[in-house]
Amino acid sequence: MANNLLGQIRRSQILGYGPGSIIDFRAGDQGGGPVSVISLSLEKWNETAPLKFGATDAHLIFERRLQNKLGVTHFRLPPIDDRAKDTDPLNRYLNGARFPQWLQCPKCGDLKPAKDWDEEFGDPSRWCSRCSRKTRTHVVPARFVIACENSHIDDFPWLWWLKTRSNPKCDKACSLNLESRGKAGLAGLILKCTRKDCKAETSLKDIFGTGALKGFPCRGYRPWIGDNEECSAQPRVLQRGTGNLYIPVHESALSIPPWQDWIQREFDVHWESLVNGSDEVRKAIVTPLANLHGKDPDELLRKLKQRIDYIDDLDTEDLRKDEYLNLIEESGWVDDEEVDSEFSITAQVVAPSIKSFINKVVKVDRIREVRVQTAFKRIHPPASSTHAGFGQFGLLSQNNVGWLPAIEIRGEGIFVTLSKKRISSWLEDCPKITDRCNKIRDIYLEEWESTRGENEEPPLEITPEFILLHSLAHLIIKQLALDSGYDAAAIRERIYSGSGAPGMCGLLIYTGSADSDGTLGGLARQAEPERIEATIHNAIEGARWCSSDPLCISGINSVSETYNLAACHSCVLLPETSCEHYNRFLDRALLIGSPEDGITGFFEGLTREVTS
Repeated sequence: MANNLLGQIRRSQILGYGPGSIIDFRAGDQGGGPVSVISLSLEKWNETAPLKFGATDAHLIFERRLQNKLGVTHFRLPPIDDRAKDTDPLNRYLNGARFPQWLQCPKCGDLKPAKDWDEEFGDPSRWCSRCSRKTRTHVVPARFVIACENSHIDDFPWLWWLKTRSNPKCDKACSLNLESRGKAGLAGLILKCTRKDCKAETSLKDIFGTGALKGFPCRGYRPWIGDNEECSAQPRVLQRGTGNLYIPVHESALSIPPWQDWIQREFDVHWESLVNGSDEVRKAIVTPLANLHGKDPDELLRKLKQRIDYIDDLDTEDLRKDEYLNLIEESGWVDDEEVDSEFSITAQVVAPSIKSFINKVVKVDRIREVRVQTAFKRIHPPASSTHAGFGQFGLLSQNNVGWLPAIEIRGEGIFVTLSKKRISSWLEDCPKITDRCNKIRDIYLEEWESTRGENEEPPLEITPEFILLHSLAHLIIKQLALDSGYDAAAIRERIYSGSGAPGMCGLLIYTGSADSDGTLGGLARQAEPERIEATIHNAIEGARWCSSDPLCISGINSVSETYNLAACHSCVLLPETSCEHYNRFLDRALLIGSPEDGITGFFEGLTREVTS
């Protein structure tokens, strides 16, 4: 086709609309028909968005700790197609393949594959000739698709549905039609054959039911890659635009000392040569740049060797330990000689009224996060970024291309640590807290063992401290959305919890932008003593009341979400963009208490009233 340009999406959206996701467009500049495509694999990025300038291409991203963990040589920013300025004929864009293939006419209701509708050269949309005598009537993508927990996706089997529920003699010669008749909802959607010698029809009322597709095997279709693989999972029906049809899996890391300073930025493109090269090769690389910056080559080589040794010994299972040490200013990597523009923090004085609960407050003036998409899931959210839970991850590429798509988020935030001493005495004085949290832990472990086996360690350590930190993070985000002017969906959490060194017990609340300038400081200033004091007080006070109580505090509202206790959309739950654990492992009773259950809240005694 001569003109297949469908539209644009923001660079920051690419990690949510990566390979395997369905994206809806309207073809043409004006009045074009709807076109639904599935974003193609990373191999296609190499074809349509190659690196124009090799190792110095502006689309390259380096974050050594994360690269080491994920086993890739670099990350890539989603490509920008700047046709107004780019004179190179090799424009950057991403490819998509039409999906679903079945399209319906909104007027007559006819339902058939894209190849059977009218088309025009250069126009990716399709239309119904029978309904287009006066004005063109574009056909629309089918509402329903099928998917399985192993991340495969396929067109809904329209003919099979009609054949198994109405007339076993239906075949490819049938002319399908979908109309709304009589009853509301799915029961009123009637799938029928308009062929005179058939006239089969059935409703779609059971389409989402358990066993609706029993007898119809998953064919392991991966249209974003263009192949099929063996699959024994039972597919299920989903609406084309539903949220659990594509759940991107992200891994991220903060740029912390020393991985964000000028030394690292200068030598990132030469890193593989520095790691694998001889002393002579290293010196040949370092000397010219050392002279350019007025540095001693031998001293610069020493610093680089120190970093190479460090990255080799890095615990890639938990990159947050190093981040935590930097945020509490105990990393040991401070270099007064270097000016760091990507990581800037300022410790704050903790107000007396919260000092017995909060150990440290840090104003994060500037921070850089590299966020990478590693895979995706369908139907069930993953247990973590490295463990799929139910089913399998969907791959972004058929083969290992050596890199992953990523974006840089520059922003600001607030870092808070809780008093470990108070947590210990709180748990010791009220043993029921541990018993309460074990309900969530046991369900998590049982589900983990049923899907992954007993020999594989679960990725999360579900403890009262972790649930406390996570619930507090959600309450602070809700309060900051009121105080700072940011929407809750634009604020994210990062939980630091673990029994191993360095005994992490903190949370980072931050916001950011994919723009190189980052944000304007409105969130970071909330870390100032009087402001964070008011935020903590108001957040805890607000948690004492929920419009869904007493059902919420008793845990009844969370029956369908067994990983939560006292948590609902009226009090604790956040937009999915804000929570790194998919709104699971939450219980506000740990913060405010639940006398009916004999639970004392961690913030018991925080009674000072603050007006903001």
